[in-house]
Amino acid sequence: MIKESDLGKALKESVNSAQSSITFDQVWRLHSAQSKNLIRSARKVWIPAGIAAMIMFSLILSPVVRASISHFIETKIIKNSSEAIVYQGWVSSRKWDASTTYVSLQDAEKAVGTKLPFPQRFLSSETGAINREISVTTEKGNIVGYYYSLRTKERMLSVTANYKSETEPPFYVESTEDVVDKALDINGVPTHLIAVKEFDGYWIYMNNGDWKIVIQGISQGTDGNPSAPSFTEDEAIDIARSIQW
Repeated sequence: MIKESDLGKALKESVNSAQSSITFDQVWRLHSAQSKNLIRSARKVWIPAGIAAMIMFSLILSPVVRASISHFIETKIIKNSSEAIVYQGWVSSRKWDASTTYVSLQDAEKAVGTKLPFPQRFLSSETGAINREISVTTEKGNIVGYYYSLRTKERMLSVTANYKSETEPPFYVESTEDVVDKALDINGVPTHLIAVKEFDGYWIYMNNGDWKIVIQGISQGTDGNPSAPSFTEDEAIDIARSIQW
């Protein structure tokens, strides 16, 4: 009998409870190690309950879904690497009444009146970027969180950050192998370095004080520049270290 996991239910409910005014970011194309042409639609969803970076299709899961090292990660073992996928949805426990897009990190920080914990290493990649966006959500002028995305000729990068949220970022993964979830201490901050066999990149989850942050880094070339250097663990750690809290 097919069953639905608690994570699947939670992610589905977050979509079903969303209002019709949801707006979607452009479609991101994730690459798998087996096929550069494999497309998985990754859409940024703004949900009334808070920020959510959501990759969502069907979440009816089979009994082979298993918990990974961290309780917020579930993995379904599959046979075909070309069908590997990552669903990462996160809804803040806080409400917000405004979402504002800014030209730069500096403009966003000036508008909200505070420094944002942000991987400074991303700033050096902005020159010549194909696409860049930063949006901040607030409630009565008080910050709730922010979302940042950057597309370069060799990388797909994003940051989803929630402030004073009680929720953790759930991950649902379909892969031919168990997810690698490495617990680290980076600059005194508890950090999870998450890797999926079929994807050349990492998801980084950091929890420091009132801030919870998920960083995604994927190696992905473009039509004009198909070859991109592999996304290494050292690169992921350097990105995490560059956050100024």
